[in-house]
Amino acid sequence: MRAVVQRVKRAQVEVNEDCVGSIEVGLLVYVGIHTRDEAADASVLSNN
Repeated sequence: MRAVVQRVKRAQVEVNEDCVGSIEVGLLVYVGIHTRDEAADASVLSNN
């Protein structure tokens, strides 16, 4: 499991060209999860 945090001036999520979420200035977190990851991995990542 990996996470990358990036400061952004603006970000949005689109599904089928429809905006389903957006933020102005803030933090964008990209999270990658693999089938081998376990709940304990997510717990460690969220506590750091």
